[in-house]
Amino acid sequence: MSPTRFDRAIIDLLNAMGYGSGQLHQNSLTKMTGDGGIDGVINEDPPGLDAVYIQAKRYALQTR
Repeated sequence: MSPTRFDRAIIDLLNAMGYGSGQLHQNSLTKMTGDGGIDGVINEDPPGLDAVYIQAKRYALQTR
């Protein structure tokens, strides 16, 4: 899965869990570079004053 697709999957999961009132238009991905480590934002209220900032991390399984 690409990094962009992974970030979108995490934001969609949080949205399905009720963040952003479960409304897709309440969330957005940030640009891939120069975003200060923030992968997405979910607005909890329509004006966007109460926001949840997302950092999605993937870890590879260690094989020996």
